[in-house]
Amino acid sequence: MTRKHLKAIKRRSHLFFSIVLWLAVALVWAPQTTKKIQAASQTTAFRLDILDDGKQLKLLAWHPEIGSIFELWCYEGGPFRYGAGSKREDGSVVFVHISGKMTATTTFTPMVEGKISMDILVEGPLEELKKVNIMGPCMQFWHSDRFKRENTLVDFAERCFLYSIRGPVGMMDTGRGPMKDYTPDSPENNPPCTQWYVPIRRVHPGDIWAFGASGDRPIYNLVGVGSRDGKWLAAIGCTEAGTLGQGWHDCIHHVPQMQSYLNEHTGIIRHGSMIYVMANDKNKLLESFRQDFPIDQEDQKLRILAGKGGVLKIAPHAPSELGLDLSLNIVGAGRNRQTNVSPGWKASPWGGFVRGNEPWRMWALPNRDTLEIWISMAGETDLSKIEATWSGKGWTPLSVSSDVPALVRQSPDGSWIAALAWEQSEAGQPSTGVVAAVNSQRGIRSARGRVFVFRGDVQSLRDRWLETKMDWAHSRPYYMPLEKP
Repeated sequence: MTRKHLKAIKRRSHLFFSIVLWLAVALVWAPQTTKKIQAASQTTAFRLDILDDGKQLKLLAWHPEIGSIFELWCYEGGPFRYGAGSKREDGSVVFVHISGKMTATTTFTPMVEGKISMDILVEGPLEELKKVNIMGPCMQFWHSDRFKRENTLVDFAERCFLYSIRGPVGMMDTGRGPMKDYTPDSPENNPPCTQWYVPIRRVHPGDIWAFGASGDRPIYNLVGVGSRDGKWLAAIGCTEAGTLGQGWHDCIHHVPQMQSYLNEHTGIIRHGSMIYVMANDKNKLLESFRQDFPIDQEDQKLRILAGKGGVLKIAPHAPSELGLDLSLNIVGAGRNRQTNVSPGWKASPWGGFVRGNEPWRMWALPNRDTLEIWISMAGETDLSKIEATWSGKGWTPLSVSSDVPALVRQSPDGSWIAALAWEQSEAGQPSTGVVAAVNSQRGIRSARGRVFVFRGDVQSLRDRWLETKMDWAHSRPYYMPLEKP
């Protein structure tokens, strides 16, 4: 074999091994490269831009399948009024607002799975930071062909929704109060098409900014709106919001309580909200929100389990041996018709517990060291009362003054109190709640109760009752329709 042939064979060998090596590398890196390309394409599904009219700075969001989605104004109701914006190469947008000696930097970042993160950092003197109560973004849809109203604001409002103990609820299907800035016969009040809501973890302050605050209580700090064709939804949420709402125009609001995010040691306020734009699947939206903002289990002071029949097993997280049972039975007007030995309680996919049959429903939601209870009944039934019974080893009845109409028990060592109070109870019988016709137009009668389990004394119970009484007085009318549990 000549030297020329040997060189040719060597070149072919090098070429063969080069091809094999290239294929090996390709096989290893191709899936990762594909994933990166897919992730990049998902990330860039949103196009973010800036609208600056010299008075307001807004974020514009565009989607290839939707077109224009919304304009978001930062921040309504806060100290920061006008700022400067810039776009980054990665598609994110940064706003910088200044008020006094404070600087607020807001970064909007497109993410996968139909999300845009909104991260706020406020820096400045601590005495100024302590005065920043709200920084409420206004999410506006009046330039979006997919989301804006068709004719009247009612059309937009009926597509807005939030989550109560009974799941996703359209805002026009909630208790709504009149707007005081309009006359009773104005189109804006027939029906009221602008509304504000107070999450269940907040004390209800009554009417807010003349919006006609609703008595229905959201259990998540999340508010959204569906598109006109029903195919899409847009929403915004965070961990700590004081109120949620649907405003004067084609817009939705969540108002973060910024003091909840103040770190006095570092001298900054750091807040994160998430904007969602996805196919109209409210189950998937809530699942995504729960992953982004998980509930702080250490903040939940009670452990609730479903017992047999109408029993809820309740215990403080520590000590665990202080458990007791609460039984709720619905009876007729003559107190001779007991109806709810079964069905029993079961976990609700939306949070808390639910039980019921055709003429009535019950809901129960743990809320820190209290348990919220709602009961709805069909208007045509003769059911009118709910009887409550405490049972627990070593827990004894505790007498309180008549100004606190509650069924009270005291722990074996005397340091814990368990009490149930109804919004309306039978005279001289704090254990018996009375059902009232709170929504006669829909043929629904309702009752509310609240359970307290805490370490304290009778005076602490009296304070809690007064707070609860005021909270209930401010949050009327509330609407809990009969839906399948």
